Amino acid sequence: MPKVCVVAASDFQYDEELGVRQGQVFQLAGHRNDQLLIKHRLVFLLDPQPKKANLETMPVCGECGRVFTEDWQRDRCGQMHEIPDAARLREAHERARSTVAERVIQVGA
Repeated sequence: MPKVCVVAASDFQYDEELGVRQGQVFQLAGHRNDQLLIKHRLVFLLDPQPKKANLETMPVCGECGRVFTEDWQRDRCGQMHEIPDAARLREAHERARSTVAERVIQVGA
C-alpha cells in the first residue's frame, strides 16, 4: 500500500514512535495492519490527498508540531501538554460521575 495521509478518528498508539491524537493528520507508514485501521474507521483517508502547501495551512500544535484538521483539535492537544495524565484522568472520572444520576430501583411490591 502506498503511503497516504489520513486523519485519526481517536487517540491511539500507531507504532513504537508515533502516538496520534484525534483529528491529527499523519502519513501511514505501510505497516501490516494499516488496511485494518481504515476498515475499522480508526483513521480516515484524506480525499483528495493534501499537497505540502495544504498541510502548511492546517492548524499545528505549538508544543509538539502535530498537524490537525480543526483548530479545536489543536487546542485540545495543547491542553493535553499542560495537564498531567493523572489530573486529566481524574477530571474525566469526575465528569463521568457527574453525568450519572443516582438510580433507585424498587424491587418487589
